[in-house]
Amino acid sequence: MANVDNPFGFRAIGLSSAGAVGRFGYGYKIADALAENIGYGNLVSRSGTGKNVINAVDGVAGATVVGVFVGVKYRDTRGNIVYAPNWISGTATFGAEGASAVVIDDRDSIFVVQASAGFVAADEGQFAGIVIAAPNSLGVSQWELNSADITGTLDTLKILGLHNDGRNAYGTNAKVEVKIAFHEYGDGTYRAS
Repeated sequence: MANVDNPFGFRAIGLSSAGAVGRFGYGYKIADALAENIGYGNLVSRSGTGKNVINAVDGVAGATVVGVFVGVKYRDTRGNIVYAPNWISGTATFGAEGASAVVIDDRDSIFVVQASAGFVAADEGQFAGIVIAAPNSLGVSQWELNSADITGTLDTLKILGLHNDGRNAYGTNAKVEVKIAFHEYGDGTYRAS
């Protein structure tokens, strides 16, 4: 069976502590007219200004990841309330007040993500980086697990294993279960649970 090449960013499926999807953080902000697209399912980091978020940077040398972006609420320049699954680069808000971002920020959350190329059983338990891409026309993230960057060295993601949904197999474009390895609410090292 061939896996379908249809990246979707990071989709929450539960917690490593056997619970349902992790908590949603509602206190995050996006600066007015932020000049980057944030897709539904992108990893985000804090910008350095309060709880403002921006797209995450790959690797432990970049900013730590705070979670996965799942939507935004803001007032447009006429004062109308807008709910959207993604942030469009340069969006102006009413009175330059910025927007409220919804982020799944529980460090124990487990996510499914598509591998950028091949994925084999020996990759389970390893670390990996991410492939960053622009959201699709619907605002859905196109970020993937970087198959060329799977190693035993601490990186952005910890690979838990192949996602078993009956339509997925090892190989190209496999759907993989991961945790954020270098998380904002962690201690700078990977936590197994």
